[in-house]
Amino acid sequence: MAKLYLTNEQCVARYPRLATACQWVAILSRSEAGCAIRDYRSPDPDIRRYGGGEAVDHYGGPEKVVQRAVQARSAARAMNGGTLLR
Repeated sequence: MAKLYLTNEQCVARYPRLATACQWVAILSRSEAGCAIRDYRSPDPDIRRYGGGEAVDHYGGPEKVVQRAVQARSAARAMNGGTLLR
């Protein structure tokens, strides 16, 4: 049975706040952020490091984009006393 992977649009729909954080951190479009999340979820380490399209690649790859987006969300939560504004 083949594993079903999410498309860019499905990644954005499933992880909307992470997609927004990726857009903010790496100055990406909505579809580029979805592509970064999609490739970050890949089991192939080469895709996690080098995938994601041109804009994501210029930032350092999907892994770096998602890690920085999570760090930015954590920092925003800490600065706001433990809650994160939407």
